Amino acid sequence: MKSAFRIQQSELVKLQKAFDRLVARTGQKVTKQAVRAATQPLLVDMRASAPYRSGTLRKSVKKVVRGYRKNGIVVGLVGVSRGISGTHNGKRVVPANYAHLVEFGRKKVTAKNAKVLSSGAIVFGRTAKAAEPRPFIRPAYDRQEQRMKHIARSEVKKGVERVAKEVSR
Repeated sequence: MKSAFRIQQSELVKLQKAFDRLVARTGQKVTKQAVRAATQPLLVDMRASAPYRSGTLRKSVKKVVRGYRKNGIVVGLVGVSRGISGTHNGKRVVPANYAHLVEFGRKKVTAKNAKVLSSGAIVFGRTAKAAEPRPFIRPAYDRQEQRMKHIARSEVKKGVERVAKEVSR
């Protein structure tokens, strides 16, 4: 038994237009929403696991989602922001200037010129002791990686389904 069906050219054109509208609407908008939702657990985990001294390092952990329309790429950035500063023991601190030292540690530093470790008038010494690493960025990423992938997939699926319903009306 043979089965056959016919599709008129006008119906194929309508279907193609519906697919084109679906792709145009889902592109950046749905992807940005998915990346924004997927990076949220990483942001929360990084803030929670950042070492606490004055609180500015935790406050400076921010998230930014950027979309590049030309090539269709969406990027989620979670890290220490340069725009945040605070005070600790009466001195201004910018966490972006020392976050890498907290994450990776520091070896012992000996100054050849004593002015390196001075305030201009007072010399504090010729050596700065080593600092042990207190990682908070990479461990947070490792803990949240699978969860972020799962959230991104489910958010994209939800977004495409939502847009498909809108387009089909």
